Amino acid sequence: MISNYGKIFFILGIIVIILIIFFCTSKNNITFESYTRPKETYKLNVIIPIRNREKELDKITDVLEKIFKIQNIEAKYFIIEQEDGKKFNKGLISNIGFLEASKKNYCDNYLFNDVDLYPKNEFVIDYRENVENKIRHPYGNKVCLGGFFLMSGHIFKKLNGYATDFWGWGSEDTDLQNRATILNVLIDRKNYISRYSNQQVIVDDISYGFKKRPSQHKIAQKKCKQKYKKYKKDNSTIKDNGLTTTKYHIISRTQYKNKPNMTRIIVKI
Repeated sequence: MISNYGKIFFILGIIVIILIIFFCTSKNNITFESYTRPKETYKLNVIIPIRNREKELDKITDVLEKIFKIQNIEAKYFIIEQEDGKKFNKGLISNIGFLEASKKNYCDNYLFNDVDLYPKNEFVIDYRENVENKIRHPYGNKVCLGGFFLMSGHIFKKLNGYATDFWGWGSEDTDLQNRATILNVLIDRKNYISRYSNQQVIVDDISYGFKKRPSQHKIAQKKCKQKYKKYKKDNSTIKDNGLTTTKYHIISRTQYKNKPNMTRIIVKI
């Protein structure tokens, strides 16, 4: 027979196991399902750079609209589409999105988001976080500001936006992080979700572009390292390339899905 002390220790052991399982499950889900919809409306500019991604664009705008409704966010979308003819330049057209959004003076809160990446439910990412003096990067790869991130307009201006001379795949997001590091801008990654973890809470089309285009990736990496050395030597050189050198011609401007809060701009760069 089990003594009374034995029963007590057995029950305590069961409780400890339950608590451990609960803690691990909660940590892996990274969710705030106890979330209460704020009464005050939060304003947000959403920048989405694209080219030939109709299916993904349709999906991400539907998903974000659903999330923003629950989180009481009124968003204005700036979908910047690069015309064919040149290699894709994500950094340059993201800068264009920022400049076009800035003209509206809607708010100083910005979400920069790849078109093929979004949360699986409404309670994974809090898009209302205060980013006045920092960059919020909740998901991705810690060596770069890829995927999606939130920041204020004045911080993006301080970084001079993205460098505009990364054509093709990769390294513009690494350079952006290098700019933040050099200029002592905090990158907040609390409750961080790694892109390569098993926490399946983000829809993400991981293309592994560096494996498909190793020579192009190697060239971009070399350029990025050269720029970083230049920034370390003189951080004022960050002003030599970025928002200050962003030039473009607008080919068309339309409402996406006939929604006044969604502007689609096709640009020639």
